[in-house]
Amino acid sequence: MLVSFDCILVRPKEGQIVKGTVVSQSELGLEVRLCAEHVTCTVPGKDLHEPARSRFDEKKEQLVWMPDSAEGQPCLYYENDRPIKVRMTKTDGVLEATCNEDGLGMVGWGNWNT
Repeated sequence: MLVSFDCILVRPKEGQIVKGTVVSQSELGLEVRLCAEHVTCTVPGKDLHEPARSRFDEKKEQLVWMPDSAEGQPCLYYENDRPIKVRMTKTDGVLEATCNEDGLGMVGWGNWNT
């Protein structure tokens, strides 16, 4: 009997910027699916965008980024099933990432993420 299969190894490196999809979110942070269906990383709440007031909107069940830089600037929501760019910070065991840098975050938030 001959058995064959395809195998994809996903092993991001620390410091690497990757594009993924937000799977879920809570007051603790984000869960992001990377290129493979079952490979996810977490973005802890402390690694969300700063300077800002980040909070969890319980009514919408979404994390909100409220920039401090401009008065009257609209709040930006992290959205499930939408693309996000993150930088890998921990690649041993549980994968962790940050989006607390220029050019990272929800792709739909600005032209810098295209």
